[in-house]
Amino acid sequence: MIALTLACCNKAKNAINATAEKATDHLRLGFYSDPGAWDYYRMPLIEPWQVDAVDDTTIWHLGKKDETTTISNVVQVGVSDSIIYFSCKGNSYGAIDTRCDSVYELSDEASLRNTLKRLGIEHPKLLRIDSAYNQFAHKKKTLFTPPSK
Repeated sequence: MIALTLACCNKAKNAINATAEKATDHLRLGFYSDPGAWDYYRMPLIEPWQVDAVDDTTIWHLGKKDETTTISNVVQVGVSDSIIYFSCKGNSYGAIDTRCDSVYELSDEASLRNTLKRLGIEHPKLLRIDSAYNQFAHKKKTLFTPPSK
């Protein structure tokens, strides 16, 4: 009888642990699956970085989830390895090294390419946010795939 009780307890404990692990994975991956709702649009880049828009999908902002400081008027974005790079209206450019949260503000495309080359990105690909968001919202295609456990 005691052996049966221990076996049932172990089985229940294993089931609880498995459920907790699945819930943790779901919460972690939730960042990469939430397109927003109603008049809020968002596309994940590399957690916690994302682009989002409110009401109008012609004005995108790049920033960290749940923080108010953002880079406004982003029109193109790309992700390679752990680097996010972007262009804004008015011909300004930038890059973010997510490993150390370094933000590079750049004045032209040549400076962007040189900075990315220094960071190990040889062939950057900037995508229009509107089309990248549509791929994400309708096909769940992200620009970055988080590593599996």
